[in-house]
Amino acid sequence: MICLPLDLESLQSVREFKEHFGKTNTKISTLINNAGLQNVDKTKYTKEGFEQTFGVNHLAPFYLTLLLIPYLAEDASITFTASGTHDPYQKSGMPAPEFKDAKLLAYPLETDEKQIKVGQRRYATSKLCNIMTTYELQRRLANTKLE
Repeated sequence: MICLPLDLESLQSVREFKEHFGKTNTKISTLINNAGLQNVDKTKYTKEGFEQTFGVNHLAPFYLTLLLIPYLAEDASITFTASGTHDPYQKSGMPAPEFKDAKLLAYPLETDEKQIKVGQRRYATSKLCNIMTTYELQRRLANTKLE
């Protein structure tokens, strides 16, 4: 087992992780992206200035996955964890996700909506992004040889 530092609030940390991992000469059989941060008190930002919920829950794990593709074993699996909050029909009590464009997720405009609802919506939307990304990665990586 290899343990390396990784801070999903920093894309620089993601790049450093990839560099350190690349020196291990290890193939990845299973990559599990499992981040779940939600801010309900105020909007916070990553070190690069992205909205923190989107940055930590989706952007950094997606970036990490793209950087680690060369290190995946031929039969490797990639998992992004999500939750039922992305689906309003599941009546999770969370506001429905709202996706207008990626730039607004990364750099949101101020809103008059209560902050707790904003935080919950951002969480649900980040999980929806994970699901959408999983489908697209599956499509793009289908029939490719990873080794």
